[in-house]
Amino acid sequence: MDRKKSKTKVVSRLEASKRGKNDIPASASITLTVLSAAPEGTGSSVLLKLACDRYLFNAPESVQLFTESVNINMVNNIFFTRKSHEALSGLGGFLLCNTENFERSETIKLHGPPNVEKVLDLLSHFSEGHADPRARIEWRCLPHKSYEDAQVTVEYVPLYDERYDGNIENMPRNRADIDEEDEIDQAKHMTMAYIVKLEPKDIIQEEGPVLGPLIVLEVPCEAYLTSLLTSPLHNLPSPDIIVHITPQSIIDDPRYQTFMKRYNCRHLILNEAAEISYLPELHNACGIRNYIHGDIFPLPRGYSFIRPDIAQGANTVYGCYHLNYMMRPYSLKGFHCDWIPQFDAHKINSCHPFQCIDQISQTLTKLIHATHSNDQIPQFHAGKAMEVAKEKIMEDVRKLNRSGGSSKEEHSKEWVDKAMERFKLKLKNGDAAPIFDKDYPEITFIGTGSAKPSQKRGASGIFVALRQNEYMLLDCGEGTLHQMITMFGRERTNLILAQTKAIFVSHLHFDHHGVLFSILRAIRETRAQDSGVRQRPLLLAPYFLINWIRLYSKHVLNISQDFEFIPHSVLLNANHTAREGLLQQVKTRLCLTDLQLCQVLHTKSSAGLVMQHNDGWKLVYSGDTMPCEALVKA
Repeated sequence: MDRKKSKTKVVSRLEASKRGKNDIPASASITLTVLSAAPEGTGSSVLLKLACDRYLFNAPESVQLFTESVNINMVNNIFFTRKSHEALSGLGGFLLCNTENFERSETIKLHGPPNVEKVLDLLSHFSEGHADPRARIEWRCLPHKSYEDAQVTVEYVPLYDERYDGNIENMPRNRADIDEEDEIDQAKHMTMAYIVKLEPKDIIQEEGPVLGPLIVLEVPCEAYLTSLLTSPLHNLPSPDIIVHITPQSIIDDPRYQTFMKRYNCRHLILNEAAEISYLPELHNACGIRNYIHGDIFPLPRGYSFIRPDIAQGANTVYGCYHLNYMMRPYSLKGFHCDWIPQFDAHKINSCHPFQCIDQISQTLTKLIHATHSNDQIPQFHAGKAMEVAKEKIMEDVRKLNRSGGSSKEEHSKEWVDKAMERFKLKLKNGDAAPIFDKDYPEITFIGTGSAKPSQKRGASGIFVALRQNEYMLLDCGEGTLHQMITMFGRERTNLILAQTKAIFVSHLHFDHHGVLFSILRAIRETRAQDSGVRQRPLLLAPYFLINWIRLYSKHVLNISQDFEFIPHSVLLNANHTAREGLLQQVKTRLCLTDLQLCQVLHTKSSAGLVMQHNDGWKLVYSGDTMPCEALVKA
């Protein structure tokens, strides 16, 4: 076959949708990318990348941290393997951040077990002043058997817990005949596997045989093995690759091993064996801040870098962040580590602000190389990318040059080093007076505020050590728990969580409470491992948040008994009969002489916090308020 005639033109998603399904050509490049490999129980996610589409499997917490290099406008379908916290805890933040300014009129299609869409019912309350993300959502689940578009055909294969007597497929479709509680309960005892067949079915690749299907599969415990071994997954034409979102204890089960050996294909395993990922942007930002002040900005400790074993002929591989599996072209077929971030301990421990420019240059070189070696990408993109990168480099240089000068000396590494020496000398001479003259409170900024979390800056989350081994959390936006594990390591994080006495949520915007369920579950689990008996943490939050907690507890993860709720509305109402009792409860638990909540200028339910501790210090937390006279007077 003439290679020149076989080239495939890239069609943008918007153009493709206008032209219609049948006009979209088969993708000459197909890649499966690991976004999250389930480190520390945070959930697994993979992304199937074709020329015109991106298909996301699961949206765990912090999924946005792992999709910064992905064109979100091309994610048109999200598939969930289970109605679990691990599979969908990042969905709310993902939709709130990414459904506002689509370049296309299509909806995002969500696929999976029944009732996952129910967790979206309250999202509009967390997006005040913005579009309701549900307006762009289409839900597909049983009784649908499959999904098909111009690029793929995806078959749904439900698997059931044999301990539970129920099969949603056989339930009557007349909603009046279905007991809602039974349906919710049944959905919690099933998983959804997917058989992804790539179009067109009848085309034989130029350099190899017909491409087999991709299978994405979750078997959470041995009670699902009977369903797996009697399902269509047990008798398929040879797949190309199977993604196993399965605990190691099940992987090691002889019955599961028999299932895996049935298919002579590649197996990608995503489970708790994975480590917290090394994220270059996050760690470089930490390194630069550490260069400024090593004590105030410590380096991350809770991550590791282990390259997967993709030795020639290895069929079973454990995934990690940005491990790629190439399905097309056939000449590149197999696992590739090229885009896995390269860990350099010396670089992280001796970081310099100018390294951010080096990082851009390295990324640009990689992108240009990929552009010139890929027939699908028009060559003019390379020149445009170069212009954008040059401007970005100059922007970073201007940010470093805050003195207003324009000489070459002030653009240099030497100039930055001299400025740092002057800064450190001031600190040494005591020009900067300490905020507190005691060891406590100790304030740790986990995230300093970002409506859309990124590797460089996280959503709001501040841990306050009130005394030794006594902690309070001020807001907990998405990524807070992941950032804690990255910074402190799992052991230190567990210690902090087990000794957390209270959580304060300033208002209902999702970037201030998006990880609340993960935090409360982690507190419960760490305390279960500790013989010491501790009271449940207090949750000081807007009253409406309890509706979100009840809904999520009903459908996904029950954390309703893992906290004591103190609504803002009661503490703000001087005439409320329960106010004095709840106020005294909080003051006693946190060792406070005084506690005041103040309504601040942001959303309707926004509150600021003023605490006076028994040890004499005072702390004010304002949330996202504008300048507010009431808070000043408090």
